[in-house]
Amino acid sequence: MIKINDNIKKIRRGKDFTQQIMADKLGLSLSAYSNIESGKADVNMTRITEISKIFEMTPVELITLNTDQAISMGKEFKFDTDGAMKQLYEHIVEQNKTYIETLRTSIEDLREKAELYKELYEGTKLKVKAPKEIAIPAKRKAGRPKRK
Repeated sequence: MIKINDNIKKIRRGKDFTQQIMADKLGLSLSAYSNIESGKADVNMTRITEISKIFEMTPVELITLNTDQAISMGKEFKFDTDGAMKQLYEHIVEQNKTYIETLRTSIEDLREKAELYKELYEGTKLKVKAPKEIAIPAKRKAGRPKRK
């Protein structure tokens, strides 16, 4: 008779998960998780469901696998680090492309505005003299209301 704790242990090892990783994912202490794998603790259906989600399988598969299947399932469902990194890279590149395009649009808008202001300033459409000095208003003391 296959014990579920044996399946859990074999699949965990096949996925290269440590007991600490599993304990963290389940919100358990290391000793509590170790008791699950050693068969010292009973595993309820809620816990079986949580473990099966971590292993990316159904609770029925986790319970009914024989030893050879459990070992191969652990290896078959091993986290695809390369694939995940490639997806993350592609996502970041796409985000950056969108951000760069937004910046390009903003730069183009600013160039158009600068050209318009330049034309206005140079007097092609309006005669405007640039002030020699810009008066800066004196600072008021804090706490005193403005008089009307």
